[in-house]
Amino acid sequence: MSEITASVVKELREKTQAGMMDCKKALQETAGDFEAAIKWLREKGLSAAAKRSERSASEGIIDVKFNDDRTTAVVFELNSETDFVARNEKFRSLLNQLLDQVLAKQPKDIIELEAQPFISDESKKVADAITDAIAVIGENIIARRFALFNAASGNILESYVHNGRIGVLVELSAKGTSELAKNIAMHIAAANPAPQYLDRSAVSAEHLNSEKEIYKNQILQDEKNKNKPANIIDKIVEGKINKFYQDICLLEQAYIRDPDKTIKDVLPEGVSVVRFARFELGA
Repeated sequence: MSEITASVVKELREKTQAGMMDCKKALQETAGDFEAAIKWLREKGLSAAAKRSERSASEGIIDVKFNDDRTTAVVFELNSETDFVARNEKFRSLLNQLLDQVLAKQPKDIIELEAQPFISDESKKVADAITDAIAVIGENIIARRFALFNAASGNILESYVHNGRIGVLVELSAKGTSELAKNIAMHIAAANPAPQYLDRSAVSAEHLNSEKEIYKNQILQDEKNKNKPANIIDKIVEGKINKFYQDICLLEQAYIRDPDKTIKDVLPEGVSVVRFARFELGA
């Protein structure tokens, strides 16, 4: 059993912000094992970090990072409780480390990411590193989501981040240019409504059927439509669905830099948008 000195108890308290007596008991229960004591406090809900992890976190930062040859990129949303903490240097450092982690280790989702050894200190997991940051910074921190793009050979990756609150990644096919990709990324960030799908074929049947049902019910609630034939109602619904596609499908949206053209219209022959990701803070 390691010696439980006042300095060790003090260090544990600083690390976890739990009470002094709770820290002493944790060390006694774990035979003086410092890391086990941290875990014990967390499991008992006595660590301040553990308590903070239950609090809502809808502020934070979205950022993007590329590998050296710009063939891989990640957009990541890291949440905090307040905008003030989102500007904290330690919070930003954690986000940068998480961006590096995803680029290097390429997890498929947040669950896999948090279970990986932390790239900056492989003696701990990513989840533990986040918990440590919660204890130090004093607010709940949540690694909410990320999108990782590995571009096909010759394809173009570009990004746009607006004030840390909206982040976009775009992949264009090989004949595209970085300038065009950047302009499309800026469009995706600014578009209202924001695009949800690339084109009509990407819209799920469930989403489409739900919209049709909503539109039909809206139409039939209007007294002047109640006696119209079913085929007329269907045509009205069809018109609304076309507008729905124009709102949520990127290729059908009016291009913000030239509203007389759609995104599809501004793509040169032989160039296509392969995919995109758009994150808006807290959305």
